[in-house]
This record gives sequence, structure tokens and C-alpha cells, in this order.
Amino acid sequence: DADADADADADADAEDGEQLPKKTTKEVTETVWEWEVLNNVKPLWARSPDEISDEEYKEFYKTAMKDYQDPAKWTHFSAEGEIEFKALLFVPGTPPAGMFDGQPKADNMKLFVRRVFITDDFSDILPKYLAFIKGLVDSDDLPLNVSREQLQQHKTLKIIRKKLIRKVIAMFQQLAKAGGDEWSSFYENYGTALKLGAIEDSANRSRLSKLLQFHSTATGELTFLEDYVARAKKGQEAIFYLAGQNRDELLASPLLERFKARGVEVLLMTDPIDEYVTQNLAKFDGKFTLTNIGKEGVTLPGDDATDFITDAMKEQFKPLTDFLKESLDGVSKAVLSARLVDSPAALVSGSFGYSANMERIVKAQALGDKGGASYMMNSGKTLEINPRSSIVRALLAKVEADETDAAASVAALLYETARLRSGFEVADASAFAAAINDMLATTLGTDVSVEAYEEVIDEEDDEEDDEDEEEDEEEDEEEEEQVAHDEL
Repeated sequence: DADADADADADADAEDGEQLPKKTTKEVTETVWEWEVLNNVKPLWARSPDEISDEEYKEFYKTAMKDYQDPAKWTHFSAEGEIEFKALLFVPGTPPAGMFDGQPKADNMKLFVRRVFITDDFSDILPKYLAFIKGLVDSDDLPLNVSREQLQQHKTLKIIRKKLIRKVIAMFQQLAKAGGDEWSSFYENYGTALKLGAIEDSANRSRLSKLLQFHSTATGELTFLEDYVARAKKGQEAIFYLAGQNRDELLASPLLERFKARGVEVLLMTDPIDEYVTQNLAKFDGKFTLTNIGKEGVTLPGDDATDFITDAMKEQFKPLTDFLKESLDGVSKAVLSARLVDSPAALVSGSFGYSANMERIVKAQALGDKGGASYMMNSGKTLEINPRSSIVRALLAKVEADETDAAASVAALLYETARLRSGFEVADASAFAAAINDMLATTLGTDVSVEAYEEVIDEEDDEEDDEDEEEDEEEDEEEEEQVAHDEL
């Protein structure tokens, strides 16, 4: 059959010396990798804010920012559009030490690129007035191998900076809107930073100005500028303010008398930075001018100065105003005042000169411009006198009676007291003290002379001292002789 034939052929081939190849196998080693995810938890900032509890935010802040206190406030957001990034920013519970010393803490802000840590020296992403903010930024648009030099010039960074500032200010606005103890505590700690921002950040000045608060004569508490405007008198287009060292001192200022009588609200600014803010914030809300009532030319809303100071009164007091201008140093002019009610006189700065509070601040600056400051402080001031004051009328009578010496003494004392009550320093403390002593002596019916006396010296004590000195000298000589004898 066929199988038998095939076997026969195979045997025949074998017999012919041909052998078939043997089948062989080769062992091959292949490595197979199997990945096991050890940490499948997303970074906190990569998660949705709705999924994160307040406790998680607080614990993350303490761990990542190395702080033992809970944050006062935080904002967590994702930016989309031309660039994409995620940010988590915190307001510390207490202000960091040296917040305004020009050296922000290097690790306040951290930079991540696609969740890979790049640097913690990222504090220049926020302006100086927000140097207290801590947090992180995770960008998808920056390269992983970015250097610090490239980072500072990268256009993406400018966009991130702009959006971060807007988000931080929005967080402050939420705090202000909520009010309560949380806002009060925040403003107490960081109010100065907001004022610094209103000075330096022109792009966000309008937003920051609406967050500023100052003491008010109407409420007795801190008030927003928007609330002041809402309470303003009809036709009022100015926000009146007075700056000084403390609230009690300002409330006693003669410059407030007419404003109190008319019920016009005045803001009391006691922070040294406040006047710098008003210089940069020319108008609030584009309409209301910030007006310092410590300067000349201030008029109340709906007020006509001629109702209080008539031409006849000006003519009547002209001898006195001319006398005061000529006899008092530092007074460029003397005028009848429409703002005084009870006080006899007040001193105000020129429209472009330093106010009393600004003079005090500039003098306290160790590295200030003494030349320019001296010019501003020495600019002429205006002495305003109250024509309804009995003291002023009596002084006018002395001038008209040509009692020059007596009038000059009273005028000098009136001027110095006006300086003090208006917030200025006394020009000559010794002369002022002498004038006060003269006034006390006149009131008591005596003079300022001092009874002469001679110092009594006890001669017996002097003789005893001389004897003691002689005994000491004799003892010294005996010791020297004994030493010489021993040497021999």
C-alpha cells in the first residue's frame, strides 16, 4: 500500500547515506513590567474645591507652609483661557514678621509645572503689598526645565501675576462684604498692606480704595469710603479728613468745630501711611475729592463764607490781621476764619504745603530728603482768627490803642497755642515757656524774678577733709620709707 511504499523509500534513502535534520529549541528570557500605583491620591490643589473640607485646607496649609496656626482665609481656583493654571492661596492667621522690610520670605510661594515641583523662590509673583500671601501655583503652560532667569522673562508669568492679584483682591472683597469679626481681625492685621497697595498698584487702586476704612466723626467707628459717600450732605462733592497722631487728639482739634456744628462728617486718619494714600487717591469713585481740612481754602457743602465773614468785618479787623502778619514769623497771612466756633485761633497749611501731621512724619524719617522737606515745612502758613472770640476782640483793641508791646506778647502766645492745638510743634519751646511764666506771674500779681541766695559752705567740714588728706599723705610717706629700708 501507499504507507508501505513511503517507508520503503525512506529506508532506501537512509541506506544511501542521507540523514534528516533534527528539530532544536532555544530558550528566550523576556522581562515583563507590571506597574503598581502606590499613591493614587491627587494633589490637593488638583482636586475640585467642592470636594475638599475646611479641615483639609487647614492641615495642608500647616504642613506645606510650615505654620502652626490656621489660615485666616484662602482661595482655590483654576484659570482657563489663554493660559491654564491652578492656584491655592492663603492669608496667614497673623502677619509675618518684617512684612514691609523689603525682604519677603523666599518660600511663601511655590511653583509647580504639571504637578512637578520647580521652585519655592517664587515670591516675586506677587507685589510687595501682598508679600504676606502664602500658597502655590501649578501651571500647564510653563516648560519643565525653566530656569529662574527664563521664568522672570516668560510672558506667561505676567498673565499669571495679573490673575493672582485679581483673585486675592476678590478674596478681600468677600471678607469685607461678610464683615463681622473675621473682617475686623483681617483689617487690623493687614489694613496697612491694603493702603500700601492703593499707593503702589495703580491698576487696582480703585478696587483697593473701596476696602479702606478710617475712623469717622459720625459713627465713632471705622467706616468705608463708600459708606461715607452714602451719608454725604446734599451737594457735597468732597470727602473731608483730618490726619494726626490719635483719634482723641483729632476730636479736640479746633479745625473740627464748624464741621461738628453743621453735622458734616469728617474722617480721622491716624495711620502714618494715610496721608500718602490721599495724595495718590485724588478722587474716590471718580467724583469725590479727598480734602484735608488742615489746609486753607476749605468750604463746607452749601456754605457761603460771606454769611459769616462780611466785608465790614474784614475791614474792622484789618489792623489786627496786618499786625499779626508782620509780627509773627512763619505766618504768610492772617485771615478771619469761617470754620472756628469756640477757639480764638487756628493755624493751617497752604494748599500745597505739608500738613501738621505730614511735617511730624517727615521729621521722624532718618533718611528723608531734608532739603526738599525743609522747603515744604517752611512754606508760609495761614493764621485763622475767630472774629467772635472775646480774646481776639481784646487783642484788636490793644492794636488800635497802639499798645504794641502788650499786643505782640499776646499775639505770640495766641500763635503758639494755635500751633499746638492745630497739630504743629511749638516753634520755640523756651520762648513759649517764658510767655506762659509771664502770664502766670501777671495772673498771680507778681513777677517772674527768683529770690537770690548764697550757697553756704560748712568750713568745719572743709577743715576735716584737709586733715584727712594730710594723714593720708603721711601714711604714704611712711610706707615708702619702710620699702626703701627693706631694700637696703
